[in-house]
Amino acid sequence: MSADKLKKLAVFAKMSEQISARELSASHKSHQDKLEQLEQLQRFRDEYEAALREKGQSGISAAQMQDYRMFIGNLNQAIEEQRQHVDSSVADLADSEASYRSRSQRKQALDHLVDQRLKGESRAREKAEQKESDDRSMARYRSDQRDDAGT
Repeated sequence: MSADKLKKLAVFAKMSEQISARELSASHKSHQDKLEQLEQLQRFRDEYEAALREKGQSGISAAQMQDYRMFIGNLNQAIEEQRQHVDSSVADLADSEASYRSRSQRKQALDHLVDQRLKGESRAREKAEQKESDDRSMARYRSDQRDDAGT
């Protein structure tokens, strides 16, 4: 394959790597957002439980106690769902990281191949130019030899 075709593949690989890098960045952000939301839900639940304990000590009606417990139960359910979202985002993040590594390695391999191909083509050109120069020198030398022999 020519260096030009390899260059085109390398450009495509670079674009693919850049897309993958953006996807990885988005995956990191999404994971971080999910973690922050989980922590926020846990803090809110902890604050609500503390308020319930405080009100329980100072006296609270059975209906209010039931409302608090039901709300805390809903928070616990939301926390569990958010944990599942976090777990899912961990898997998504791992997939994004693997995809980025793969595309990055492919890009590096193609860049190396293009570099090697360009060096090879350059050496071949230099060799051809040297051969052409040697052939011209030899032709001049022979021409000079014939001229000297004729004189």
